[in-house]
Amino acid sequence: MSFMNDDDVVMDRQDWIREKVVKNILESYAPWKGAELIKSEVEFIEGKKDNFASTTYSVTLQLKIPEDGYVRTESHPLFLKLIVDNPILREALQSEKQFFNEILWYSEVVPKFQYFIDGSKNRARPLNLFPKCYYSHYDDIDAVIALEDLRPRNFVLGDRVALGVKYVEKALEAVARSHALAYRWKETDERKFLEVASSFKEASINRPIEPMLKLANERVYKALEKDPEYTERVQKFKEITADPWNLMQALVRPEGPLATICHGDFCRNNILYSERVMNGESIIESVLIDFQTARYASPAIDLSFFIFMNTTPELRAAEFDRLFTFYYDTIIKELKDLTGLEEVDVISKREKIFTLQAFKDDFASHAIYGYFITSFFLPVMMVDDKERDECTRMWESQAPGYESFISNLGGELVTARLVAILKEVLDRNYLPK
Repeated sequence: MSFMNDDDVVMDRQDWIREKVVKNILESYAPWKGAELIKSEVEFIEGKKDNFASTTYSVTLQLKIPEDGYVRTESHPLFLKLIVDNPILREALQSEKQFFNEILWYSEVVPKFQYFIDGSKNRARPLNLFPKCYYSHYDDIDAVIALEDLRPRNFVLGDRVALGVKYVEKALEAVARSHALAYRWKETDERKFLEVASSFKEASINRPIEPMLKLANERVYKALEKDPEYTERVQKFKEITADPWNLMQALVRPEGPLATICHGDFCRNNILYSERVMNGESIIESVLIDFQTARYASPAIDLSFFIFMNTTPELRAAEFDRLFTFYYDTIIKELKDLTGLEEVDVISKREKIFTLQAFKDDFASHAIYGYFITSFFLPVMMVDDKERDECTRMWESQAPGYESFISNLGGELVTARLVAILKEVLDRNYLPK
């Protein structure tokens, strides 16, 4: 189906959603087969600055569902993601690859994770890490993903950039459990695991981002090399990272037993939180969303970006080592919960491979990936919408002065944050092998 490029597109798509997509959802989602649709409400969700690659709609389905001779009436809120219609934008955002990846995640990865949870003999925790997926479809014309809308359950994004330590812990717990479930899959059916894991398409690292990487890095280098304590180390780092695109390609290449299925864009933008008070105590839940750049890679690809992007230098100085150990302990606990005591060989092999030091070494050799991504994404997220839009306009048009504008985006505050990150990279010797 083709869509018009004017205001009528919203109504056109809404009709298409009601007439075709809703029908497909009811026919595809097993618990709703045989249900009678009472009413469907479709509402366009205005694009927000944290969601760059999809057109989104809120859909509410009122259903009559037969069960044991009775009929119950239910209302279900859905969050519908459609691939952008504009072919130029679709290519620029690599939308087709992104939708392919997210559909692969929900159609292959999540069901396998659920399989391990269901089969656990040790009462593993429920798989409550992702929204429920009701339907997905991908072809040469359209791509659609229908997910549970978590907003009625009071799930929202965290603070714009820097998260408090409780929110950091909940995010790390969620991604650690996801990584652990992938490890469980890998150790029990490596052939099928690799078949799926290697199917994810590269949808974020491409040649057009190389100039941005270089601009962002030059900004930090100029600020830090003035410090005599870092002058020589900055020069060495510049030599190591002289070809950032090829270096990034190498960093995301899966190597060794710690490689896992990563979220791929693990940051505050893609984590929803719900907080409530129970018996005078704050209870926080977290859910991971948007798996459009999922990949098979080092777990540090997820960790380094999140830690550098969404925590302050002060929090990292006080809490990094504890938080990293918390992430590691969560993986080990999840794997223990998923493994039977009779699996002696599996447990023995795992104990030799999955050591805290192995994860620390792996992080150290991949952490500059997170620095690179943060160096150009943090400035974009720390300015207001007007300045962000101007940045996009100047970059796309290559307007005169765009290099200076982008290099100074966010001003001294952003520069200071980025310098602090590079200092940590150098002080902790986070360099590729």
